Amino acid sequence: MQPKPQGLTIGRRILGAFIVILLLTLAQGGFALVQLRAVNDSARALEGRWLPAVEQTGSLTAALNAFRIAEGLYILSSDETQRDDRKREFLSTF
Repeated sequence: MQPKPQGLTIGRRILGAFIVILLLTLAQGGFALVQLRAVNDSARALEGRWLPAVEQTGSLTAALNAFRIAEGLYILSSDETQRDDRKREFLSTF
């Protein structure tokens, strides 16, 4: 009869590998949750601070473009009647 080798059995090795994989998976899940919280906090800061500024900048740009168009139409008016009409439109808009 041969002596039984000393050490871990196959069942204990499989159980050990399963436990290691389980612990790694839990650690990865915890890390993912921490990172998602950080992304969520950044998104809230972006929404609260930067988005209103971007909207205001867009509104200002649109108003400036409308002003330039009205100014160009006024300058390019061919006669005094057209120019007066453009001036009235311009003053009523701005």
